[in-house]
Amino acid sequence: MTRENPYRSPTSPSMQPCQAETGTDGLWRDGKLLVMRNQSPRFPQRCIKTNLPYAGPPTRLKLTWLENETLWVLLVGAIGRAAVMATDGKKIWVDLPISHAWLAKRRRSAIVGWGLLLGGIASFILAVVGYVAATVSGINEESVVWLMVFILGGPLVALYAVNRNS
Repeated sequence: MTRENPYRSPTSPSMQPCQAETGTDGLWRDGKLLVMRNQSPRFPQRCIKTNLPYAGPPTRLKLTWLENETLWVLLVGAIGRAAVMATDGKKIWVDLPISHAWLAKRRRSAIVGWGLLLGGIASFILAVVGYVAATVSGINEESVVWLMVFILGGPLVALYAVNRNS
């Protein structure tokens, strides 16, 4: 009969610390997360998004985060979170090897997302103004029902754009 502690957590080989790649101290991947142990890690000469070899100059990015970010969003909403992030957010500058092709793809995606967001807001405003103008001028509501598509569709397109950029 073995005398092991039944309350002890089981161990597995996957819970052992990861060995860092040579030349990259304190930097590894945990699934989709990139873990940095210190504030100035040396990245390998590979694009961190595509994992292709990359020999160009690194891209300098500012990473910001809030501790207990979910709590801030629940308490004060997205606008309050943005205000707190601007004043109290933790910031770090990191030189990341990101390929120019991936940055161009990200830029195009941001342009499309912002276009959808602004287009959805504009179509909503124009549809409301058109509906009000039509009802004030005495046009019956059956002939301006198509404006309801834009009144309802504009915010939906804007929400899709916001989710696409997240």
